[in-house]
Amino acid sequence: MHNEKDLELIVQSSRGSKEFTFLREAKIADVIATAAKTFGFSASDIFSHRARPRNPGQPLQAERTLVLISPLRWDRFSLTDVGSGV
Repeated sequence: MHNEKDLELIVQSSRGSKEFTFLREAKIADVIATAAKTFGFSASDIFSHRARPRNPGQPLQAERTLVLISPLRWDRFSLTDVGSGV
């Protein structure tokens, strides 16, 4: 159930797109972990992640919360698997 503390956003990846609902206080790292698991990426992989359309080429800081990065200005999150961390 959606409430005012939730933020709905679409995560796009090479394995498709999906709409997720997160608490506004969730960290970008939480979004990455949830999306990676949902899309079947390896937990040990490294990901590049960007918000769209604001600052389309600028990676997001994983430790920041969704509410701190002005989520009302975007609704899409691009997740790119850039390979293994090994």
